[in-house]
Amino acid sequence: MNPRQLFALIGSVTTMIGVFSPLIDMPLMGSVNAFHNGRSLGAAIFILGVVSLLLSLAKKYLGLWLTGVGVLGITIYLFVEEQLHISHLKEQIAGNMDGNPFQGLANMAADSIQLDWGWAMLLVGGLFILAGAAMEGGVGELMRFCKKRN
Repeated sequence: MNPRQLFALIGSVTTMIGVFSPLIDMPLMGSVNAFHNGRSLGAAIFILGVVSLLLSLAKKYLGLWLTGVGVLGITIYLFVEEQLHISHLKEQIAGNMDGNPFQGLANMAADSIQLDWGWAMLLVGGLFILAGAAMEGGVGELMRFCKKRN
């Protein structure tokens, strides 16, 4: 097994595990992963991980550019979406609890919502997939492919 294939395999497996890893930790409610409630973006990341795994096993590294960028793109989108959702949730709690004697407790609970280690898994997985695509002349391979298409 060459280093290119090894990087792609590690990235693929890390991505697939990352989908089920905790992304957000909420007090009293537990953690949320990218696959919660059958969410389609989590499924898309998992499918890209499986496709990356198959491409790396078949040594078809050119396709890893697409899957790696896809994993990172969806991960970044999810990250921004979750940050906006958390911010909106905190604003809602602050507005709804105005004047309530339990406002301090609610604010404390909202402030304890945290990002978790699953983000690192998805990010590292996507980067390793791209590293596998780029290693050993992969950038030149991509350039030749793009020139053929023009």
